[in-house]
Amino acid sequence: MTGRGAWPKFYRPGDDYRNDPQGRDAHGIKALKRELIYNGFAKGIVADLPFFGSSMKEQAIAFQRARLGSLTPDGVIGLLTAGFLFHKRAVWFESRYGIKNNWLCKLKTYESRNDPVAEGVVNPDDEGIVQINLHFNPSVTYEQAWDPAWALENGAQRIKAGIAFCED
Repeated sequence: MTGRGAWPKFYRPGDDYRNDPQGRDAHGIKALKRELIYNGFAKGIVADLPFFGSSMKEQAIAFQRARLGSLTPDGVIGLLTAGFLFHKRAVWFESRYGIKNNWLCKLKTYESRNDPVAEGVVNPDDEGIVQINLHFNPSVTYEQAWDPAWALENGAQRIKAGIAFCED
């Protein structure tokens, strides 16, 4: 695998990764579909199909329009749209684990710029939206690191543990 970094490209209508279902970009499309669904934009989306079809485009546009002028409603998902998509889930985990100051939201944006399948630039063992180091966490799979729901909860647990360790 070559270094990917965060957002080397945008996810666009017509992107088709069905011939490589284990690939990074296939997981990226599936992750973005799950976040559209989580945010209430589910109509016609087949979550486990790594294809950016017309239903995903329509729901992405609807989501972008719902952000009241913050996003261009073009159906393309890049860094800004993804930031809004993952915000709701990150805030939920912050609330669940008692994390203040939006630390999880800041972590996901700083580490990956909200790319659900980002690979570390400095260390290619860092994977996913919160850049879990797979070398130091051998029990974590690529699929877990690339699943924002799993990775954001893992990040929240680590932040909570760090706060408890420091007693602050």
